[in-house]
Amino acid sequence: MISMTIIIVCSLVVIYVGSIFVLSFFYPRGYDKSMMSGRSIIGHRGGAGMGTENSLTCLKMGIESGADMIEIDIHQSSDGTLVVCHDPTVNRTTDGKGTIAKMTYQEISRLRIVNKQGVRTSDHIATFDEVLSLFEQERNNGSQIQLLVEIKYPYKHAYDGIEQRMLDLIDAHNARNWVIVQSFADEVIEKVHQLAPDIRVEKLLIGKLPLLPYIIDGLRLTHFSYEKYHYVASFNCYYRSLNHQLIKEIHQHGKEVKMWTLDGVDAPQMDIDGIITDRPDLWCKERK
Repeated sequence: MISMTIIIVCSLVVIYVGSIFVLSFFYPRGYDKSMMSGRSIIGHRGGAGMGTENSLTCLKMGIESGADMIEIDIHQSSDGTLVVCHDPTVNRTTDGKGTIAKMTYQEISRLRIVNKQGVRTSDHIATFDEVLSLFEQERNNGSQIQLLVEIKYPYKHAYDGIEQRMLDLIDAHNARNWVIVQSFADEVIEKVHQLAPDIRVEKLLIGKLPLLPYIIDGLRLTHFSYEKYHYVASFNCYYRSLNHQLIKEIHQHGKEVKMWTLDGVDAPQMDIDGIITDRPDLWCKERK
């Protein structure tokens, strides 16, 4: 009897959580040129469907695609260097193994990034400073490209001081007006806002629970209110979790909505403000 009750309860929870992702399947799909007007196109990890994610080569391809913004992920080495990589380890994306938080930058710099086929490339794991230099050069040459930086937070106190180190580098490149910061972790975005209120901050989440004041951000349930996130400029949500009512509600509170992560342009039609995609080239072509 107890086992059956547990099964029923678990089934109801799965159905309830799964309901977040249902509505988008019934929306019309695809965006034409008129629908793209005013919506930002953001190259996810540089444009991971075009090249080797988060590599300098891929970032350059993302910029050349015509994207409005490029998204990257940063971690912190054991000696305080900010490096651009999605995972907390180098195992999947390089020819080496190790946890970034436990490696020195010298150890990380010896590695080379591998592509999706596992083939070693000439790219190394870039530092955040190198990426800022690349974007600074592009902007000096007339580009309006912006940089969306996701601060990774694999566990509590994983990267103590990462927010201030990031801001120091941003200031060294005079980049406060073209760098935007996002994270799943409230601790991170709150700290960035506290240290630099003029930096635009965005909240990453998977989705909001129906009828309840909670969101799923990463592997956690977090209490949600617009008052709590008053300093946040945009809520960046998994595209399958979005629906018209939620987007309308967010807009009514003066916030933007970006959806992630898309590949091709066959996406549910919604009144979003930005599209975070692995193929910014396809979306930019659609917009033109």
